[in-house]
Amino acid sequence: LVRIKPQLLCFPDFILTRPGGQTYAKTPISEVLYIEADNVWTTIYTTGKRIILSYNIGNVEKELEYTELFRSHRSYIINLRKISQIELNAGGGHVVINQEKIKVSRSRVDLFWSAWQNLFGSSESRSSRQDRE
Repeated sequence: LVRIKPQLLCFPDFILTRPGGQTYAKTPISEVLYIEADNVWTTIYTTGKRIILSYNIGNVEKELEYTELFRSHRSYIINLRKISQIELNAGGGHVVINQEKIKVSRSRVDLFWSAWQNLFGSSESRSSRQDRE
């Protein structure tokens, strides 16, 4: 009996990936920029490398339960901490991470802002704190 080891293992601050060999590689969540789907393949883009897994993005999403990672589109999971620009309206839009435009679908805009607020807090709460200081 041969046990197939998973290609993705998740821990509180990092993931272990085993894209094609026997050896797992450790990647801190803080280095994940975004994750892109391509059919049954999923690519994890980090600050220094690309990791290609033979999982669909839905299965990857189920494993990745990190506050800073958000499913922005059927083809993307983004690291909210890595966003440099946001261009969204009721019809959808995009964010920019590492000079790449990444889609945010129309149906995910409100969820995006909720996730953003949960991670970073609201601008109202920051300004009211500043007023009290």
